[in-house]
Amino acid sequence: MRREKHLIVLLLICIIAIILCLILMYKHTITIKNNASNVVTELNKAEYIQDIDDKKEINMEKENTEEEDTENIQNHPKEGQKQIKSSELFSQYYDSAEEILQNMTLEEKVGQMFLARYPGTYVALNEIKVDNPGGYILFAKDFSGKTKETMLSELSNAQSNSKINLFLAVDEEGRNCNKSK
Repeated sequence: MRREKHLIVLLLICIIAIILCLILMYKHTITIKNNASNVVTELNKAEYIQDIDDKKEINMEKENTEEEDTENIQNHPKEGQKQIKSSELFSQYYDSAEEILQNMTLEEKVGQMFLARYPGTYVALNEIKVDNPGGYILFAKDFSGKTKETMLSELSNAQSNSKINLFLAVDEEGRNCNKSK
């Protein structure tokens, strides 16, 4: 009986020791987590501060670049524009194209973006004066009943009344308009 009491006491001491170890381990784990959390927080703060510094630096670089660009354009307008290589296709026309654009109204510039359906000579002449189309597209029915000379005359007349040469396009898709059934 006495022996049983000793074993029970010994068992209780072991249980208490295990509980105390678990409590100490738990506290140690919490301390480690808190320390790790503090370290992570400090790292996050450092990264955040670094990000802010980087953004400030980038903004300062942008401002400096913009100021330099503005200064270059104001002091040397041609240097601020794209440099044209003489080997580029159509480079010989860039100056005259730039001059034409400078002398056009916004409405004329917008009109140049459209390739309209060819409405016939008299309507086309009015459209050219009012809408300034970039050009016309002609379909098979626009040639119907007209000779080569008539068409050349109509299109030459349209070209001569346009401030800027018209683009002329034809949609025939290789069809023969005189098909017999």
